[in-house]
Amino acid sequence: MSNFLLEAGNRLQKEMKRLGLDQAAVAENAGVSRRTQYSYESGNTAMNIEYLDALRRLGADVAYILMGDDVPADFPVFQPPALYVVRDPTPGELDDLVRLYREAGTELRAAALRVLGG
Repeated sequence: MSNFLLEAGNRLQKEMKRLGLDQAAVAENAGVSRRTQYSYESGNTAMNIEYLDALRRLGADVAYILMGDDVPADFPVFQPPALYVVRDPTPGELDDLVRLYREAGTELRAAALRVLGG
């Protein structure tokens, strides 16, 4: 294992902690197995571009993970406004959503559809 991979894995763990994410949540949202996630964190495997992009979408500072404190001050870093862990709604949540939509007025329904991309 290279020193670079080990250091990147350590910084990955720090970013996960900063974001309040555990190994299972990151693996699921990044589309990798928990074994692969562990391998990235331990520095046994190099992170691929798709994984790094998934980390970015989760709010991780990918530049820091890759370069540590050597990131130039003017390096552009995307920071989303909030972290959302995507999961399928439960049947009860779907029922509530449909009920609330049916009870909403015309303007609120239109706004909800705009937000949802409809």
